[in-house]
Amino acid sequence: MDAEKISVDGFNLNISDAKARNMISDKYDPDNGTYVVGDTCINDDILYICNTDIDTPETFDSSKWDADTIGHYCTELKSNLIVLSPTTTSTITGLTSSSSAQDFTVQEAGFYQFYSQHNSGVQGEIKLANGNSETLWIIQNKNQNFASIIASPIFYLKAGTYKLTIQGTSCGYRKYTL
Repeated sequence: MDAEKISVDGFNLNISDAKARNMISDKYDPDNGTYVVGDTCINDDILYICNTDIDTPETFDSSKWDADTIGHYCTELKSNLIVLSPTTTSTITGLTSSSSAQDFTVQEAGFYQFYSQHNSGVQGEIKLANGNSETLWIIQNKNQNFASIIASPIFYLKAGTYKLTIQGTSCGYRKYTL
């Protein structure tokens, strides 16, 4: 039971992909549907959340459903976000450029971002691996005709030793705190 269109927060959406529709909700089923509090359905192109258990199939009864929006889901997501800001206790820490993996020891778990700045004629690379040398992330700039800065995404690293290959004329990392 797919719903092909839905009104969400005042926007009418046409959803052509059946898998995407099923991720949102099923169309209300008066012939076979049973619902518990918290279930969602789509009826007349509106997303609803069940406020009363429905043990036997029945025609749609609006007193058992509340019109729902994705707004509260967004609010819930925002409340779970972590905001990172550069640490005030230290600045960016420099690292020695090396074309081979070097140990990078994390004393205190936290959020780290690596960078490599390079000038024309120098290759830039950042490669982070776990203690078994299995690559976790890599970025390379092999075009040596211009200067640029490359940076890793921000990683949460547990305390331990990692293998880091970082090449450039100026390399380092920034530790973020919450």
